[in-house]
Amino acid sequence: MIYRLSMKQEVTNLSDLEGIVIIDEIELHLHPKYQKRFVQKLTELFPKIQFIASTHSPIPLLGAPAETVILHVTRTEERGIEVEKLDIDFSVLTPNAILTSPIFGFQELIPESKPDSTMVRSEQTYQEVLFNEQLDKQIDDYLTEENKQELLNLLKK
Repeated sequence: MIYRLSMKQEVTNLSDLEGIVIIDEIELHLHPKYQKRFVQKLTELFPKIQFIASTHSPIPLLGAPAETVILHVTRTEERGIEVEKLDIDFSVLTPNAILTSPIFGFQELIPESKPDSTMVRSEQTYQEVLFNEQLDKQIDDYLTEENKQELLNLLKK
C-alpha cells in the first residue's frame, strides 16, 4: 500500500500520502486487541487517506475515528445488492451492543451451551466477573442459617 501510493506522489512524510485504500475483512488473522490498534494506527499514520474496510467483527470499530461512516450492505436474490448508511454513534457502544445493533444484526448473544436455569453474566469486564464471584463466595460463607434468620427478622421489623 505504502509503496504503491508513494510511487504516484512526491512525498517525504507518510502522513502526506493521499488516496483511497480498500481493505476487505480488516480483522482477518489479527488478535482482537490488534484489530482495534491496527485501525487506530492506520488513521494516525495516514490522516489524508480514506480507508474503506469491511469487517465481521465489532472490534475494529473500537479503534475507528469518530467521523467514520458505516454502510450496511445486504444482498438478496429478489433485490440484489442494497447499501444503507447507518447513523449509529458506535463510539459509546461496547462490542456486545455493536453486535446487536443494525450494523451486525444479532438478536441475542447468549451461548447455545448455556443451561436454561443459569443467568447470563452482564458485567462489562472480566475483572468485574472475578470481583463478583469473590463477593458471592464471601456472602455465601457469611450466610449461615443463623445469619439468614437474623436478617429475615430484621426485615420483618
